[in-house]
Amino acid sequence: MFSKSKVKKVDFVTLSKFYGKYKEALQLELINSPAGLSRHICEPALNRPGLAIAGFYSYFANKRIQVFGSAELAYLQKLPEGMRKSRIQRMFRCEVPGIVFSRDKIPPPGNRGAGG
Repeated sequence: MFSKSKVKKVDFVTLSKFYGKYKEALQLELINSPAGLSRHICEPALNRPGLAIAGFYSYFANKRIQVFGSAELAYLQKLPEGMRKSRIQRMFRCEVPGIVFSRDKIPPPGNRGAGG
């Protein structure tokens, strides 16, 4: 016989809670408005959005934190400005919970997403 688990299942964590808990350990810095910190992270895994910023969204993991590293930012820098903005705006329309820029990288100027 199986007994009911006494572990409480958590369906999401807010960005605020994630940021508060891991800010120091992950050396996180908030570069946008804190208005989005109430968003929910519903999946514990991360996503590297290379295919999404290339325009392929069929299997885009929009419920995950998106991690932009050197490859994603180098790709965006190679795009014409209008296309770069369009690709970033398209990703934000998918209501991602948040974006992390690794290795002290920052988003291209004028592309800090909704809310800031």
